[in-house]
Amino acid sequence: MNANKYTKRSMEAIQSAQSIALSHNHQQIEQLHLLLALLKQENGLIPQLLKRMGKTPESLEAAVEEKLRQLPAVTGSGREGGKYYIARSVDQLFSQAEEVAESMKDEFVSVEHIFLAMIDRPDNTIRALFQTYQIQREEAMQALQEVRGNQRVTSDNPEDSYAALEKFGTDLVQRARDKQMDPVIGRDEEIRNLIRILSRKTKNNPLICTFAA
Repeated sequence: MNANKYTKRSMEAIQSAQSIALSHNHQQIEQLHLLLALLKQENGLIPQLLKRMGKTPESLEAAVEEKLRQLPAVTGSGREGGKYYIARSVDQLFSQAEEVAESMKDEFVSVEHIFLAMIDRPDNTIRALFQTYQIQREEAMQALQEVRGNQRVTSDNPEDSYAALEKFGTDLVQRARDKQMDPVIGRDEEIRNLIRILSRKTKNNPLICTFAA
């Protein structure tokens, strides 16, 4: 594993997996620790993908934590303080993640590559979980396409740019479908004001340019 090839979010997840293992008194980092780290990432990409796949990230997270509690813990004199090992299946997962990134013509290994590699090369526990939750590669790739579009990973911090409009804008069509839009009757002035804004010069405003196009 070459740490220089991994994005900041990927390295955060790996470090978090280590912390999770230590907090459970586990001396070996398993794929379970890494999956929980991906699920717990603040504003993380993997929970977004799972939701688009029709899954419930919170339910999967709870199932992972239950599986972690079933792993043997090492305490007392048998434990070497602060020392941990990496399971062979995790080493294999990182190698697969790098192959996935290369196949997608990405320059860095991002969290989605780790997640896809986990689907490709799961250990027995992860395989059982993914079968229970019906997590499949095709669905994951489709969800990733919706979030990421045609972007390539060319920097060590690409995840924050995914679905930028979704994060910082408002999907009025979806709000209308969900019946969350206020009635437009009697709001002529607001509508005229919106039209004036969109009709202004669009130079140097890529968002308005997109809508105007």
